[in-house]
Amino acid sequence: MQHSLLQWLRLPTFRIWYNSNHAVIIEPTIDLRDKGYIPVEEFGFIYFNSAFKLDDISKRILTNYLQSLKEVPASCDKKQPQCTT
Repeated sequence: MQHSLLQWLRLPTFRIWYNSNHAVIIEPTIDLRDKGYIPVEEFGFIYFNSAFKLDDISKRILTNYLQSLKEVPASCDKKQPQCTT
């Protein structure tokens, strides 16, 4: 998990997925549900903090990652004000 979080700092448009064993980071257009992975945001901060005993830096990165997903929905219509950058 910590490796994927650090990679996200370099690739902030990518998404992090988890399958109860591994966390992976991949392009946002790829859906890994058929491979048994679930988006990290569906687990939430509390799950990962307790499951992985994250250090302070990883906690901050995870918080930022989860917040970034709330800012622009995955199915964002560019005509909506929150979807423009």
